[in-house]
Parts: sequence; structure tokens; C-alpha cells
Amino acid sequence: MPTKQITSVVWSCGALPAGVSFNTATGTFSGTPEVEGEYIVPVTVTTNYGTDMKNVTLSVAEPEVEEDGEYGPVYAIGTKAKTWSGNAEADADGFRKLNMPDACRLVKLCTGFAAKTDSLQWYVCGTTIHGSSSAHPKPYGVTGLSPSVPVQFPVEDVVDMSSGWYRVTSSVSGSYYFAYLTSDHVSHVVLLMTANSAITSVGNIKKLSSGYGAGVMTIDNTGATRYENATVRGQLAVGVSPSQVKKLLATGMYSKPRMPTYITTSGYLYKGAERVDFGGGKIRNIWGYPHGEKQHLFAVTEDNQLYAMGENTYHSLGLDGTETRTELELVGEWDVKTIAQGSTMDTFLLTNDGKLYHSGAAMSVYDISKIVSTHESFTHIYPDKRFIDIAMYSSTTLVAILKE
Repeated sequence: MPTKQITSVVWSCGALPAGVSFNTATGTFSGTPEVEGEYIVPVTVTTNYGTDMKNVTLSVAEPEVEEDGEYGPVYAIGTKAKTWSGNAEADADGFRKLNMPDACRLVKLCTGFAAKTDSLQWYVCGTTIHGSSSAHPKPYGVTGLSPSVPVQFPVEDVVDMSSGWYRVTSSVSGSYYFAYLTSDHVSHVVLLMTANSAITSVGNIKKLSSGYGAGVMTIDNTGATRYENATVRGQLAVGVSPSQVKKLLATGMYSKPRMPTYITTSGYLYKGAERVDFGGGKIRNIWGYPHGEKQHLFAVTEDNQLYAMGENTYHSLGLDGTETRTELELVGEWDVKTIAQGSTMDTFLLTNDGKLYHSGAAMSVYDISKIVSTHESFTHIYPDKRFIDIAMYSSTTLVAILKE
């Protein structure tokens, strides 16, 4: 008796999570899910023998945050270096080793810096930009800690930190603040210069950023962007989920009202819900210094083309002339690892081979002259050193992890 063969196969399925597609010819899933969660998808197959259906469970985990760079000891040069290091002896270039663990990564804050160890202990250091330490003795809203040396942050489960000065909430303005995000997706904001108490705590937060002259900017798990940690400013661009936001900046693209600047995992740049087409390739990283109207934005593409926009009065963009750029302009080919700024007068650029470059004005009134000379384009500095990471405290102190 002849065996009956399958002569036709038709696949179908129910609703899919965003970013996932189903091939009805092969019965296979493909794509990259955009939102974490567990999805039960009914899958049906029909042949000349009949029809069968089964539920398939797709489990989508939240993407891990990429950690780039190495761990190492923390050094500083500039106004605060002697105090922060506990009067440690300076090397030939003026760098002093800080009293911190020898295995740290830096986190760039607007009014100082933070560092975390491989065991996820956080250390913070810095005082307010104006006023003496005796007038404002509490760093980053942490009660009872000295502002003059790095101290361990007492809050557990911190996954991100930021800081700034400007409008913290609709009722509190003109103040320094410190913000941090915990692993339960709650963002916390504390004032530095007044009662030192929590101002706002908002849940379901996926990303956090802030800056000098800019309030806290967050993205919650619905895709809503929040300014001052509470006021909903708008939604992410259509088709962009919170998990697709690779990096968030509080501002940096001359927008009023202030809108978030961010890049996605697919390499596109956005200002609020608007995609920014600048003529370059896909972007792998962005950096910004949001100081009121004196804003800076740097963007480097996957093929190492560096673009910049903002105020260039002091040549801090690394571009010719002193004109303000209101659109991204090509600086050149740079294999950028990170960029650090303490003002719009100076930019420090670190390449992936550990070399440090500077462009900007070494103005003595801001103490930058204690660190570097004036350069009208990116110029290699401290050629005998190799750097792992850098951060700036105001315009007065360069913080670095050095290769030893």
C-alpha cells in the first residue's frame, strides 16, 4: 500500500513581540526583540494531513549594559588633586594617585566624578563648583561624608549616577543636585546645597542623564521622556523602545523646551521624537556638555568619523574658526574611546590606543592652565602616559585611570 506524502505545509502564528518576525514558509522566528518580557505565541501548521497548533513561549531578557574599558587606579591633576589624594606625591607630570581601590572604572558626573569597582562598590568625590567646602560640606547629598576625599557611596544596588546644576523640579531651581538609578529602576534625586534630602523618586526608569545647566532627564519603561525627573516631556520616536536606547544625554542640540538627545542600538541619533540626519554613518557613541545655551555635542560613527556641534569660541570643538556650529560638522577621523569636558572652553579626547588629546583655551581664571596649554585643534598631550579612562571636575581637575 503506497505511503501518503506531505504535499503542502503552511505555517502561521499569533501576535509577535516588537522586532520579531515569523517565516510562514519555514516556520522559524527571526529578528531582535525590542522589549523584555515573556510572550506566548500560538503557532499553527497545516498540511494535507490536517492542522495542529501549539503555544511557543518566547522569553526576552533585558539586554545587559555593555561595559567597555579596563579597571585601574585613579589619578588626578589640577586644583583638587592634592586634596583628593591626601597630599600624595605628584609624578613628573603632576598627577597624584587618589586613595581609592586600584581596580576602578570612572563615571562622568557634571560636578565631579564617581568610580565603581569590580565588586560594584561606588565611590564619589567632589564639591560644589562655587562656594567653599566649609559652606557646602556634604558631597552629592550624602549625609556625614567629607567632601575633600573620595568616599564610598552608602546606597546599594546603584547602576548609574549623574549630577548637575539648574532646575531640579518645578519648585526648586538654581541648585546643585545629584541623581542615581538603582537596580529596581527607581531614579532618586537629592539636593546638594540645602536640606540634603530626597526631592523626587520616580519608578520604572530605564535611563538617566543630567548636566550642568540642565535638569535630570529620564526615560521610563513606557518610552516617556521625563524632565526634572517628573514632568513628561514627550515620547521616544515612533518605533523606538526604551531597550533600544543605547545612550541618553540631557540636552546638547539647542532645543527649547529641553528634549533628550539619544542614540539607539541601531546607530541612529534622535532629538526627542525627531531623528537627526547629519550625512554621516551609524553612530557608536555620543558625548555632550549641556550648559544652558552653551551646548556641545560630539558623535563618533562606527567608521571613526568624529562630528561636533556647539559653541567654538575657544576652539573646544577641534574645528577651524570660532563660530558656533548649530549642526553636526565633521572634525576628522578619530578612534575615540571617550570625551570629557568640564566646560565649553576645553575638550579632552581619549583614543582607544590610550593617547590623550586636548583642544581649547587654557584660561588661568578657570585653573585649566594648571593641567594643559591652549590648543586650537586636538593635540596630543602627556605623550609618556597611556590612559584607560578620563573625567573632568569643572574646569579645574582632570581625573584619569592610567596604565601602570
